[in-house]
Amino acid sequence: QKQRLTIACALISEKNFVLLDEPTALLDRSSQLKVLEIIKDLTNNKENPFNALWITHRLEELSFADAVAEMKNGSLSNWQKPL
Repeated sequence: QKQRLTIACALISEKNFVLLDEPTALLDRSSQLKVLEIIKDLTNNKENPFNALWITHRLEELSFADAVAEMKNGSLSNWQKPL
């Protein structure tokens, strides 16, 4: 519920950006997918563009992203399309 609340707060404040740190941590698979689908739906809304940047260790979440970058040894790789 905290993840959904964070997203809702960003929407209420009329910001078009939210930073999420491990938004699917401690969630069961069904809840993980719901959070990721909410983020994807919001970022695909052409009428009210919304941007989300999330940090994750779960590589399976990359399929929900438009672009990905890897942090390794304190350096960020170039942004690229997810595999």
